[in-house]
Amino acid sequence: MSSENETGQGHFGKEDPSSPEAEEHSGGVAAPPAPDDRTVPSDGGDDDGRHMGHLDEGHTHGPTDSQYFTIFWVLFGLTALEVSTYFWESWFGEGDVVRRVGVAVLLTIMLIKFALIAGFFMHLRFDAALVKRVFVFGLGVAFVIYLVAMTSMNIWTDNGNPWFNDPPPEVTTTTLPDGG
Repeated sequence: MSSENETGQGHFGKEDPSSPEAEEHSGGVAAPPAPDDRTVPSDGGDDDGRHMGHLDEGHTHGPTDSQYFTIFWVLFGLTALEVSTYFWESWFGEGDVVRRVGVAVLLTIMLIKFALIAGFFMHLRFDAALVKRVFVFGLGVAFVIYLVAMTSMNIWTDNGNPWFNDPPPEVTTTTLPDGG
């Protein structure tokens, strides 16, 4: 099957560059062969064409499919453990120790899952050190703001109710007699 149509031209109305007619129109000089360089010039993107040049080295810029599946199963197991903490009081008996251990386990699992998701799915593990520092700094600022907000709501004091904080006490005002 030829790439030429009835008009003697190649696909989309253009001459086939390997045909003798194309050499006649170009002055008899064939185009030089394309270099065997795997670098793709960039159109002003963020990589400036540098990353395509080392494809032969086996260098990757993210997790492989098998790593994604491993992370999936780890996250699945951690989520199952998180859900199981709901039943710990019925399994291990009610008590303050079970509740405190459950909260510690939940916070630890939360941090592990956050690190896995931010590192692999948000690709922070493969980013430059500056991007990581900016992300961690913003995370730290958000955490400090969260602590200030919780402190302003008097969340750290124990009011005896394990589920909700009591509303703040009513402000009583006293009217002073006119001294005058």
